Amino acid sequence: MTWEDFVEEFKEKYFNTEVMEAQQDELNNFRQGNLSVAEAVQKFEQLARLCPHLFSSERDKVRKMMKMFHSDLAVVINSGPYPPTTVADCVSRAVRAEYWVGQNREQRAKFFQEKREEKAQVKQNQIKQGQTSQQKGQGGPSGQNNNRQYGSNQQKRKWNAGRQGNQQNFPQKKNTPDSNSYPTCQKCGKKHPGDCRAGNGRCFLCGKEGHYARSCNLNP
Repeated sequence: MTWEDFVEEFKEKYFNTEVMEAQQDELNNFRQGNLSVAEAVQKFEQLARLCPHLFSSERDKVRKMMKMFHSDLAVVINSGPYPPTTVADCVSRAVRAEYWVGQNREQRAKFFQEKREEKAQVKQNQIKQGQTSQQKGQGGPSGQNNNRQYGSNQQKRKWNAGRQGNQQNFPQKKNTPDSNSYPTCQKCGKKHPGDCRAGNGRCFLCGKEGHYARSCNLNP
């Protein structure tokens, strides 16, 4: 008895039509998913043994197997001068493609991770520079105010020193007696120094006779 005859007899004895249809649907819809190439091929062969009538030839089996692989693996498998024609050739290409694509994925993941880290570092540096500039900006006006206040005080000290020097260079005015400090004259009722000139026909300015103060040469 061949393997095919055994499978047919086994199916007729232990499997009903619904179970067979479910097995066929599972095989037709089977995809690699998170499985490795070796795990996916093993699962595919298990399902294929239960549904041998679905494959008219080995090439037909290869075409169905190709559908279960990831698209990026399938592209690499078919990248040769001709597509695989046997299951062994298809599996061998799939294993090599898995390694090559995996290496590229790791390199791409590493590349993008480095780019993300560089971008985060640049952003962090920009934030630090902005904080430093803000602190300098807050300290700048205070320093300027201190410099201005220092310069203003210096100018005040110079001005006061110059003023004191000018006061020392110029002679101070002598105190002159105020008219209010003279005693009141008993004759004219006014306060003045010396003899009273009222009523004697003399000029109040020069003390001479013959004219009055309004026409005196000393009257400005």
